[in-house]
Amino acid sequence: MGENRNQQRADIYEFPNDSGFDFILLDSMFHFYKRYQEKEVALVQRVMRDMRVGTVLCILINKSKIAESVLESIFDEAQGHWNHF
Repeated sequence: MGENRNQQRADIYEFPNDSGFDFILLDSMFHFYKRYQEKEVALVQRVMRDMRVGTVLCILINKSKIAESVLESIFDEAQGHWNHF
């Protein structure tokens, strides 16, 4: 106790993407509530834009018609560049 640990905090919305990953997992990070929707959509779009070809993007969300609809619209907007299921 009392030891001084070197801790770092990062804001996921400001965190730089590293295109060197083969697999990107975003687990239970998004809810797409009105208050945060614009910021969350922008993050998903940035991750999709910056990842390299062949990378697998896995987004896990709680079952929600709103979240599913928002994600579907993001993928539809990027159609031609993505295979999603």
